[in-house]
Amino acid sequence: MSGAPKGVTAHIVVPAADGAARWYADAFGAEEVSRIPLPGGKVMSVELRFGEAAVAVASEFPEAGVVAPGTIGGTATVLQIETEDADALWAPTRCGRGRLGPAPSPATSWPTSSGASATDSSPTRSATAGTSRSASGTCRRTRSPPQRRGSSAAGKVCALEASQPPPPPPPGPAPMPQPYPVAFAVDYPDRDLDRVSTGFRIFTIIPIAIVLGSIGGTSTQWASGGNTTTVAIGGTGLLFFPPLLMILFRQKYPRWWYDWNLQLLRFSNRVGVYLALMDDRYPSTDEQQSVRLDFPYPDAKHGLNRWLPLVKWLLAIPHYIVLLFLYIGVFFTVIAAWFAILFTGRYPRGIFDFVEGVIRWHNRVTGYAFILVTDQYPPFRLAP
Repeated sequence: MSGAPKGVTAHIVVPAADGAARWYADAFGAEEVSRIPLPGGKVMSVELRFGEAAVAVASEFPEAGVVAPGTIGGTATVLQIETEDADALWAPTRCGRGRLGPAPSPATSWPTSSGASATDSSPTRSATAGTSRSASGTCRRTRSPPQRRGSSAAGKVCALEASQPPPPPPPGPAPMPQPYPVAFAVDYPDRDLDRVSTGFRIFTIIPIAIVLGSIGGTSTQWASGGNTTTVAIGGTGLLFFPPLLMILFRQKYPRWWYDWNLQLLRFSNRVGVYLALMDDRYPSTDEQQSVRLDFPYPDAKHGLNRWLPLVKWLLAIPHYIVLLFLYIGVFFTVIAAWFAILFTGRYPRGIFDFVEGVIRWHNRVTGYAFILVTDQYPPFRLAP
């Protein structure tokens, strides 16, 4: 028949065909006949030859339902390797190269060449050896039930659980933490900073601080002859209550409110960075300069919980406490940086990273609890 198969090759499914093929070659002298590589370095299957017998090891593909025994928790497949000297094949020097299962229990019956089965009462014994590892880590050999062999059979048979995978690779590095939606960074000034402006920073910052304060809004009151007069100057600062109401009742965050909060927060951070001596360029009201602050426009209907803004400020109390102590540390480290710049012209990198991390932490809490652009709780870390 033209459609009749020309041959059948058994495939042993393992986690990684390449590693299993190397293990069989090292432990039993298997010869590689062919392999099927895949893009990305994975090997689909490797055909091996043990003397006159051929078998293939194939990598598992869970998405296609092809899984290794370790994935499903067991196997019924046993690979028998015929040899003249089972004891030599199972020499102690081979222990530990792969994880080998114990030999079958004495109740296991083995098929004979005539189709019948023989147990331990069989007059002709053929060693079926396996190895197992004890709790102490030593390797021991075990003997399985004998097998009745035909008149032409010779030698011994070694039984190996073909499903056992090669040792897993060592664990890789720990995964990096996921970035928070509110991103903040300051370019480190790898140059000599202006010592004069640094020395008088407490005075040079006054004009831009007045501008920033006027945006936040100020008021003044005075009394004369029983009459009280109040004068309000400036804007509204960061918008908190209006977005809260819109998210709560309309599940909406107006775009221009988002733009206002983003730009005002960027401006206030440039002033803060200048005050912390991290940049000697005077803060701009609209240019980015060395400060990078960004957060995505929130999808209030699908990405924000409408009730959470009512309690976010309360949930952030642990951050307020931590930031209080961190800003105390910033106060003293900035004084140390002030002296370092006056004498060396350079901002110590360790102090710079610490101050940058504290400001980053502060911006995360602001984005979560006050301008309400994310529901993701801020992490307790200085790093991005």
